[in-house]
Amino acid sequence: MHLFRAKVAAAAALVLASALTAGLSQPAGKLPMTITGVRNSDGVVRCALFNSPAVFPRPLISITRLRVRSLRYFPAFLLGSLRSAREAKNATGNLAVSLLSDAHLTFWTRTLWTDERSMRAFMFAPAHRAVMPKLLQWCDEAAVTHWLQETPELPSWQEVHRRLQQEGRTSKVDHPSEAQMRFEVPPPKTTRQLTLKSPPRAQSAGT
Repeated sequence: MHLFRAKVAAAAALVLASALTAGLSQPAGKLPMTITGVRNSDGVVRCALFNSPAVFPRPLISITRLRVRSLRYFPAFLLGSLRSAREAKNATGNLAVSLLSDAHLTFWTRTLWTDERSMRAFMFAPAHRAVMPKLLQWCDEAAVTHWLQETPELPSWQEVHRRLQQEGRTSKVDHPSEAQMRFEVPPPKTTRQLTLKSPPRAQSAGT
């Protein structure tokens, strides 16, 4: 009897997998899917279906580094940056926001998004869109990068620096420093971090 019930459960899982695959826009049989089963103490096989990670968007890390070229612009820069960061915190698809206050009026932002579409939609949010043109005058160094990853975890600031230097690009400023023109990005010299929003996993671990 136990063997019969196990075979029925496995067959049902296969039928369900076929039905889900056929119901999607992709051709039948083209959706990567894994079926796993565990036999309980009563002999019943419990099955679960998992889609391939490639079918769904992966979390995206977005990094910016900005250096304010004069104390004259710092108050306005700070106000605009905090408004934009809070806007990112409440944006659809945002998972985490943290800022790093570095030496020489340099500031890093590290945000985590459910996917690239969410991050790009945030770029048109009011506070962010208002401050972006002003950075051309306020900053003499600006660089950005972003990448997809498998898990919703924040990289260390050391990893952020490595990826920015190796994979990032400069952003236009009106008065670029020599380091900006050579795209030289020194590593962060401080750990003065402001966390506005932690990743979901970190939130659940603290509760």
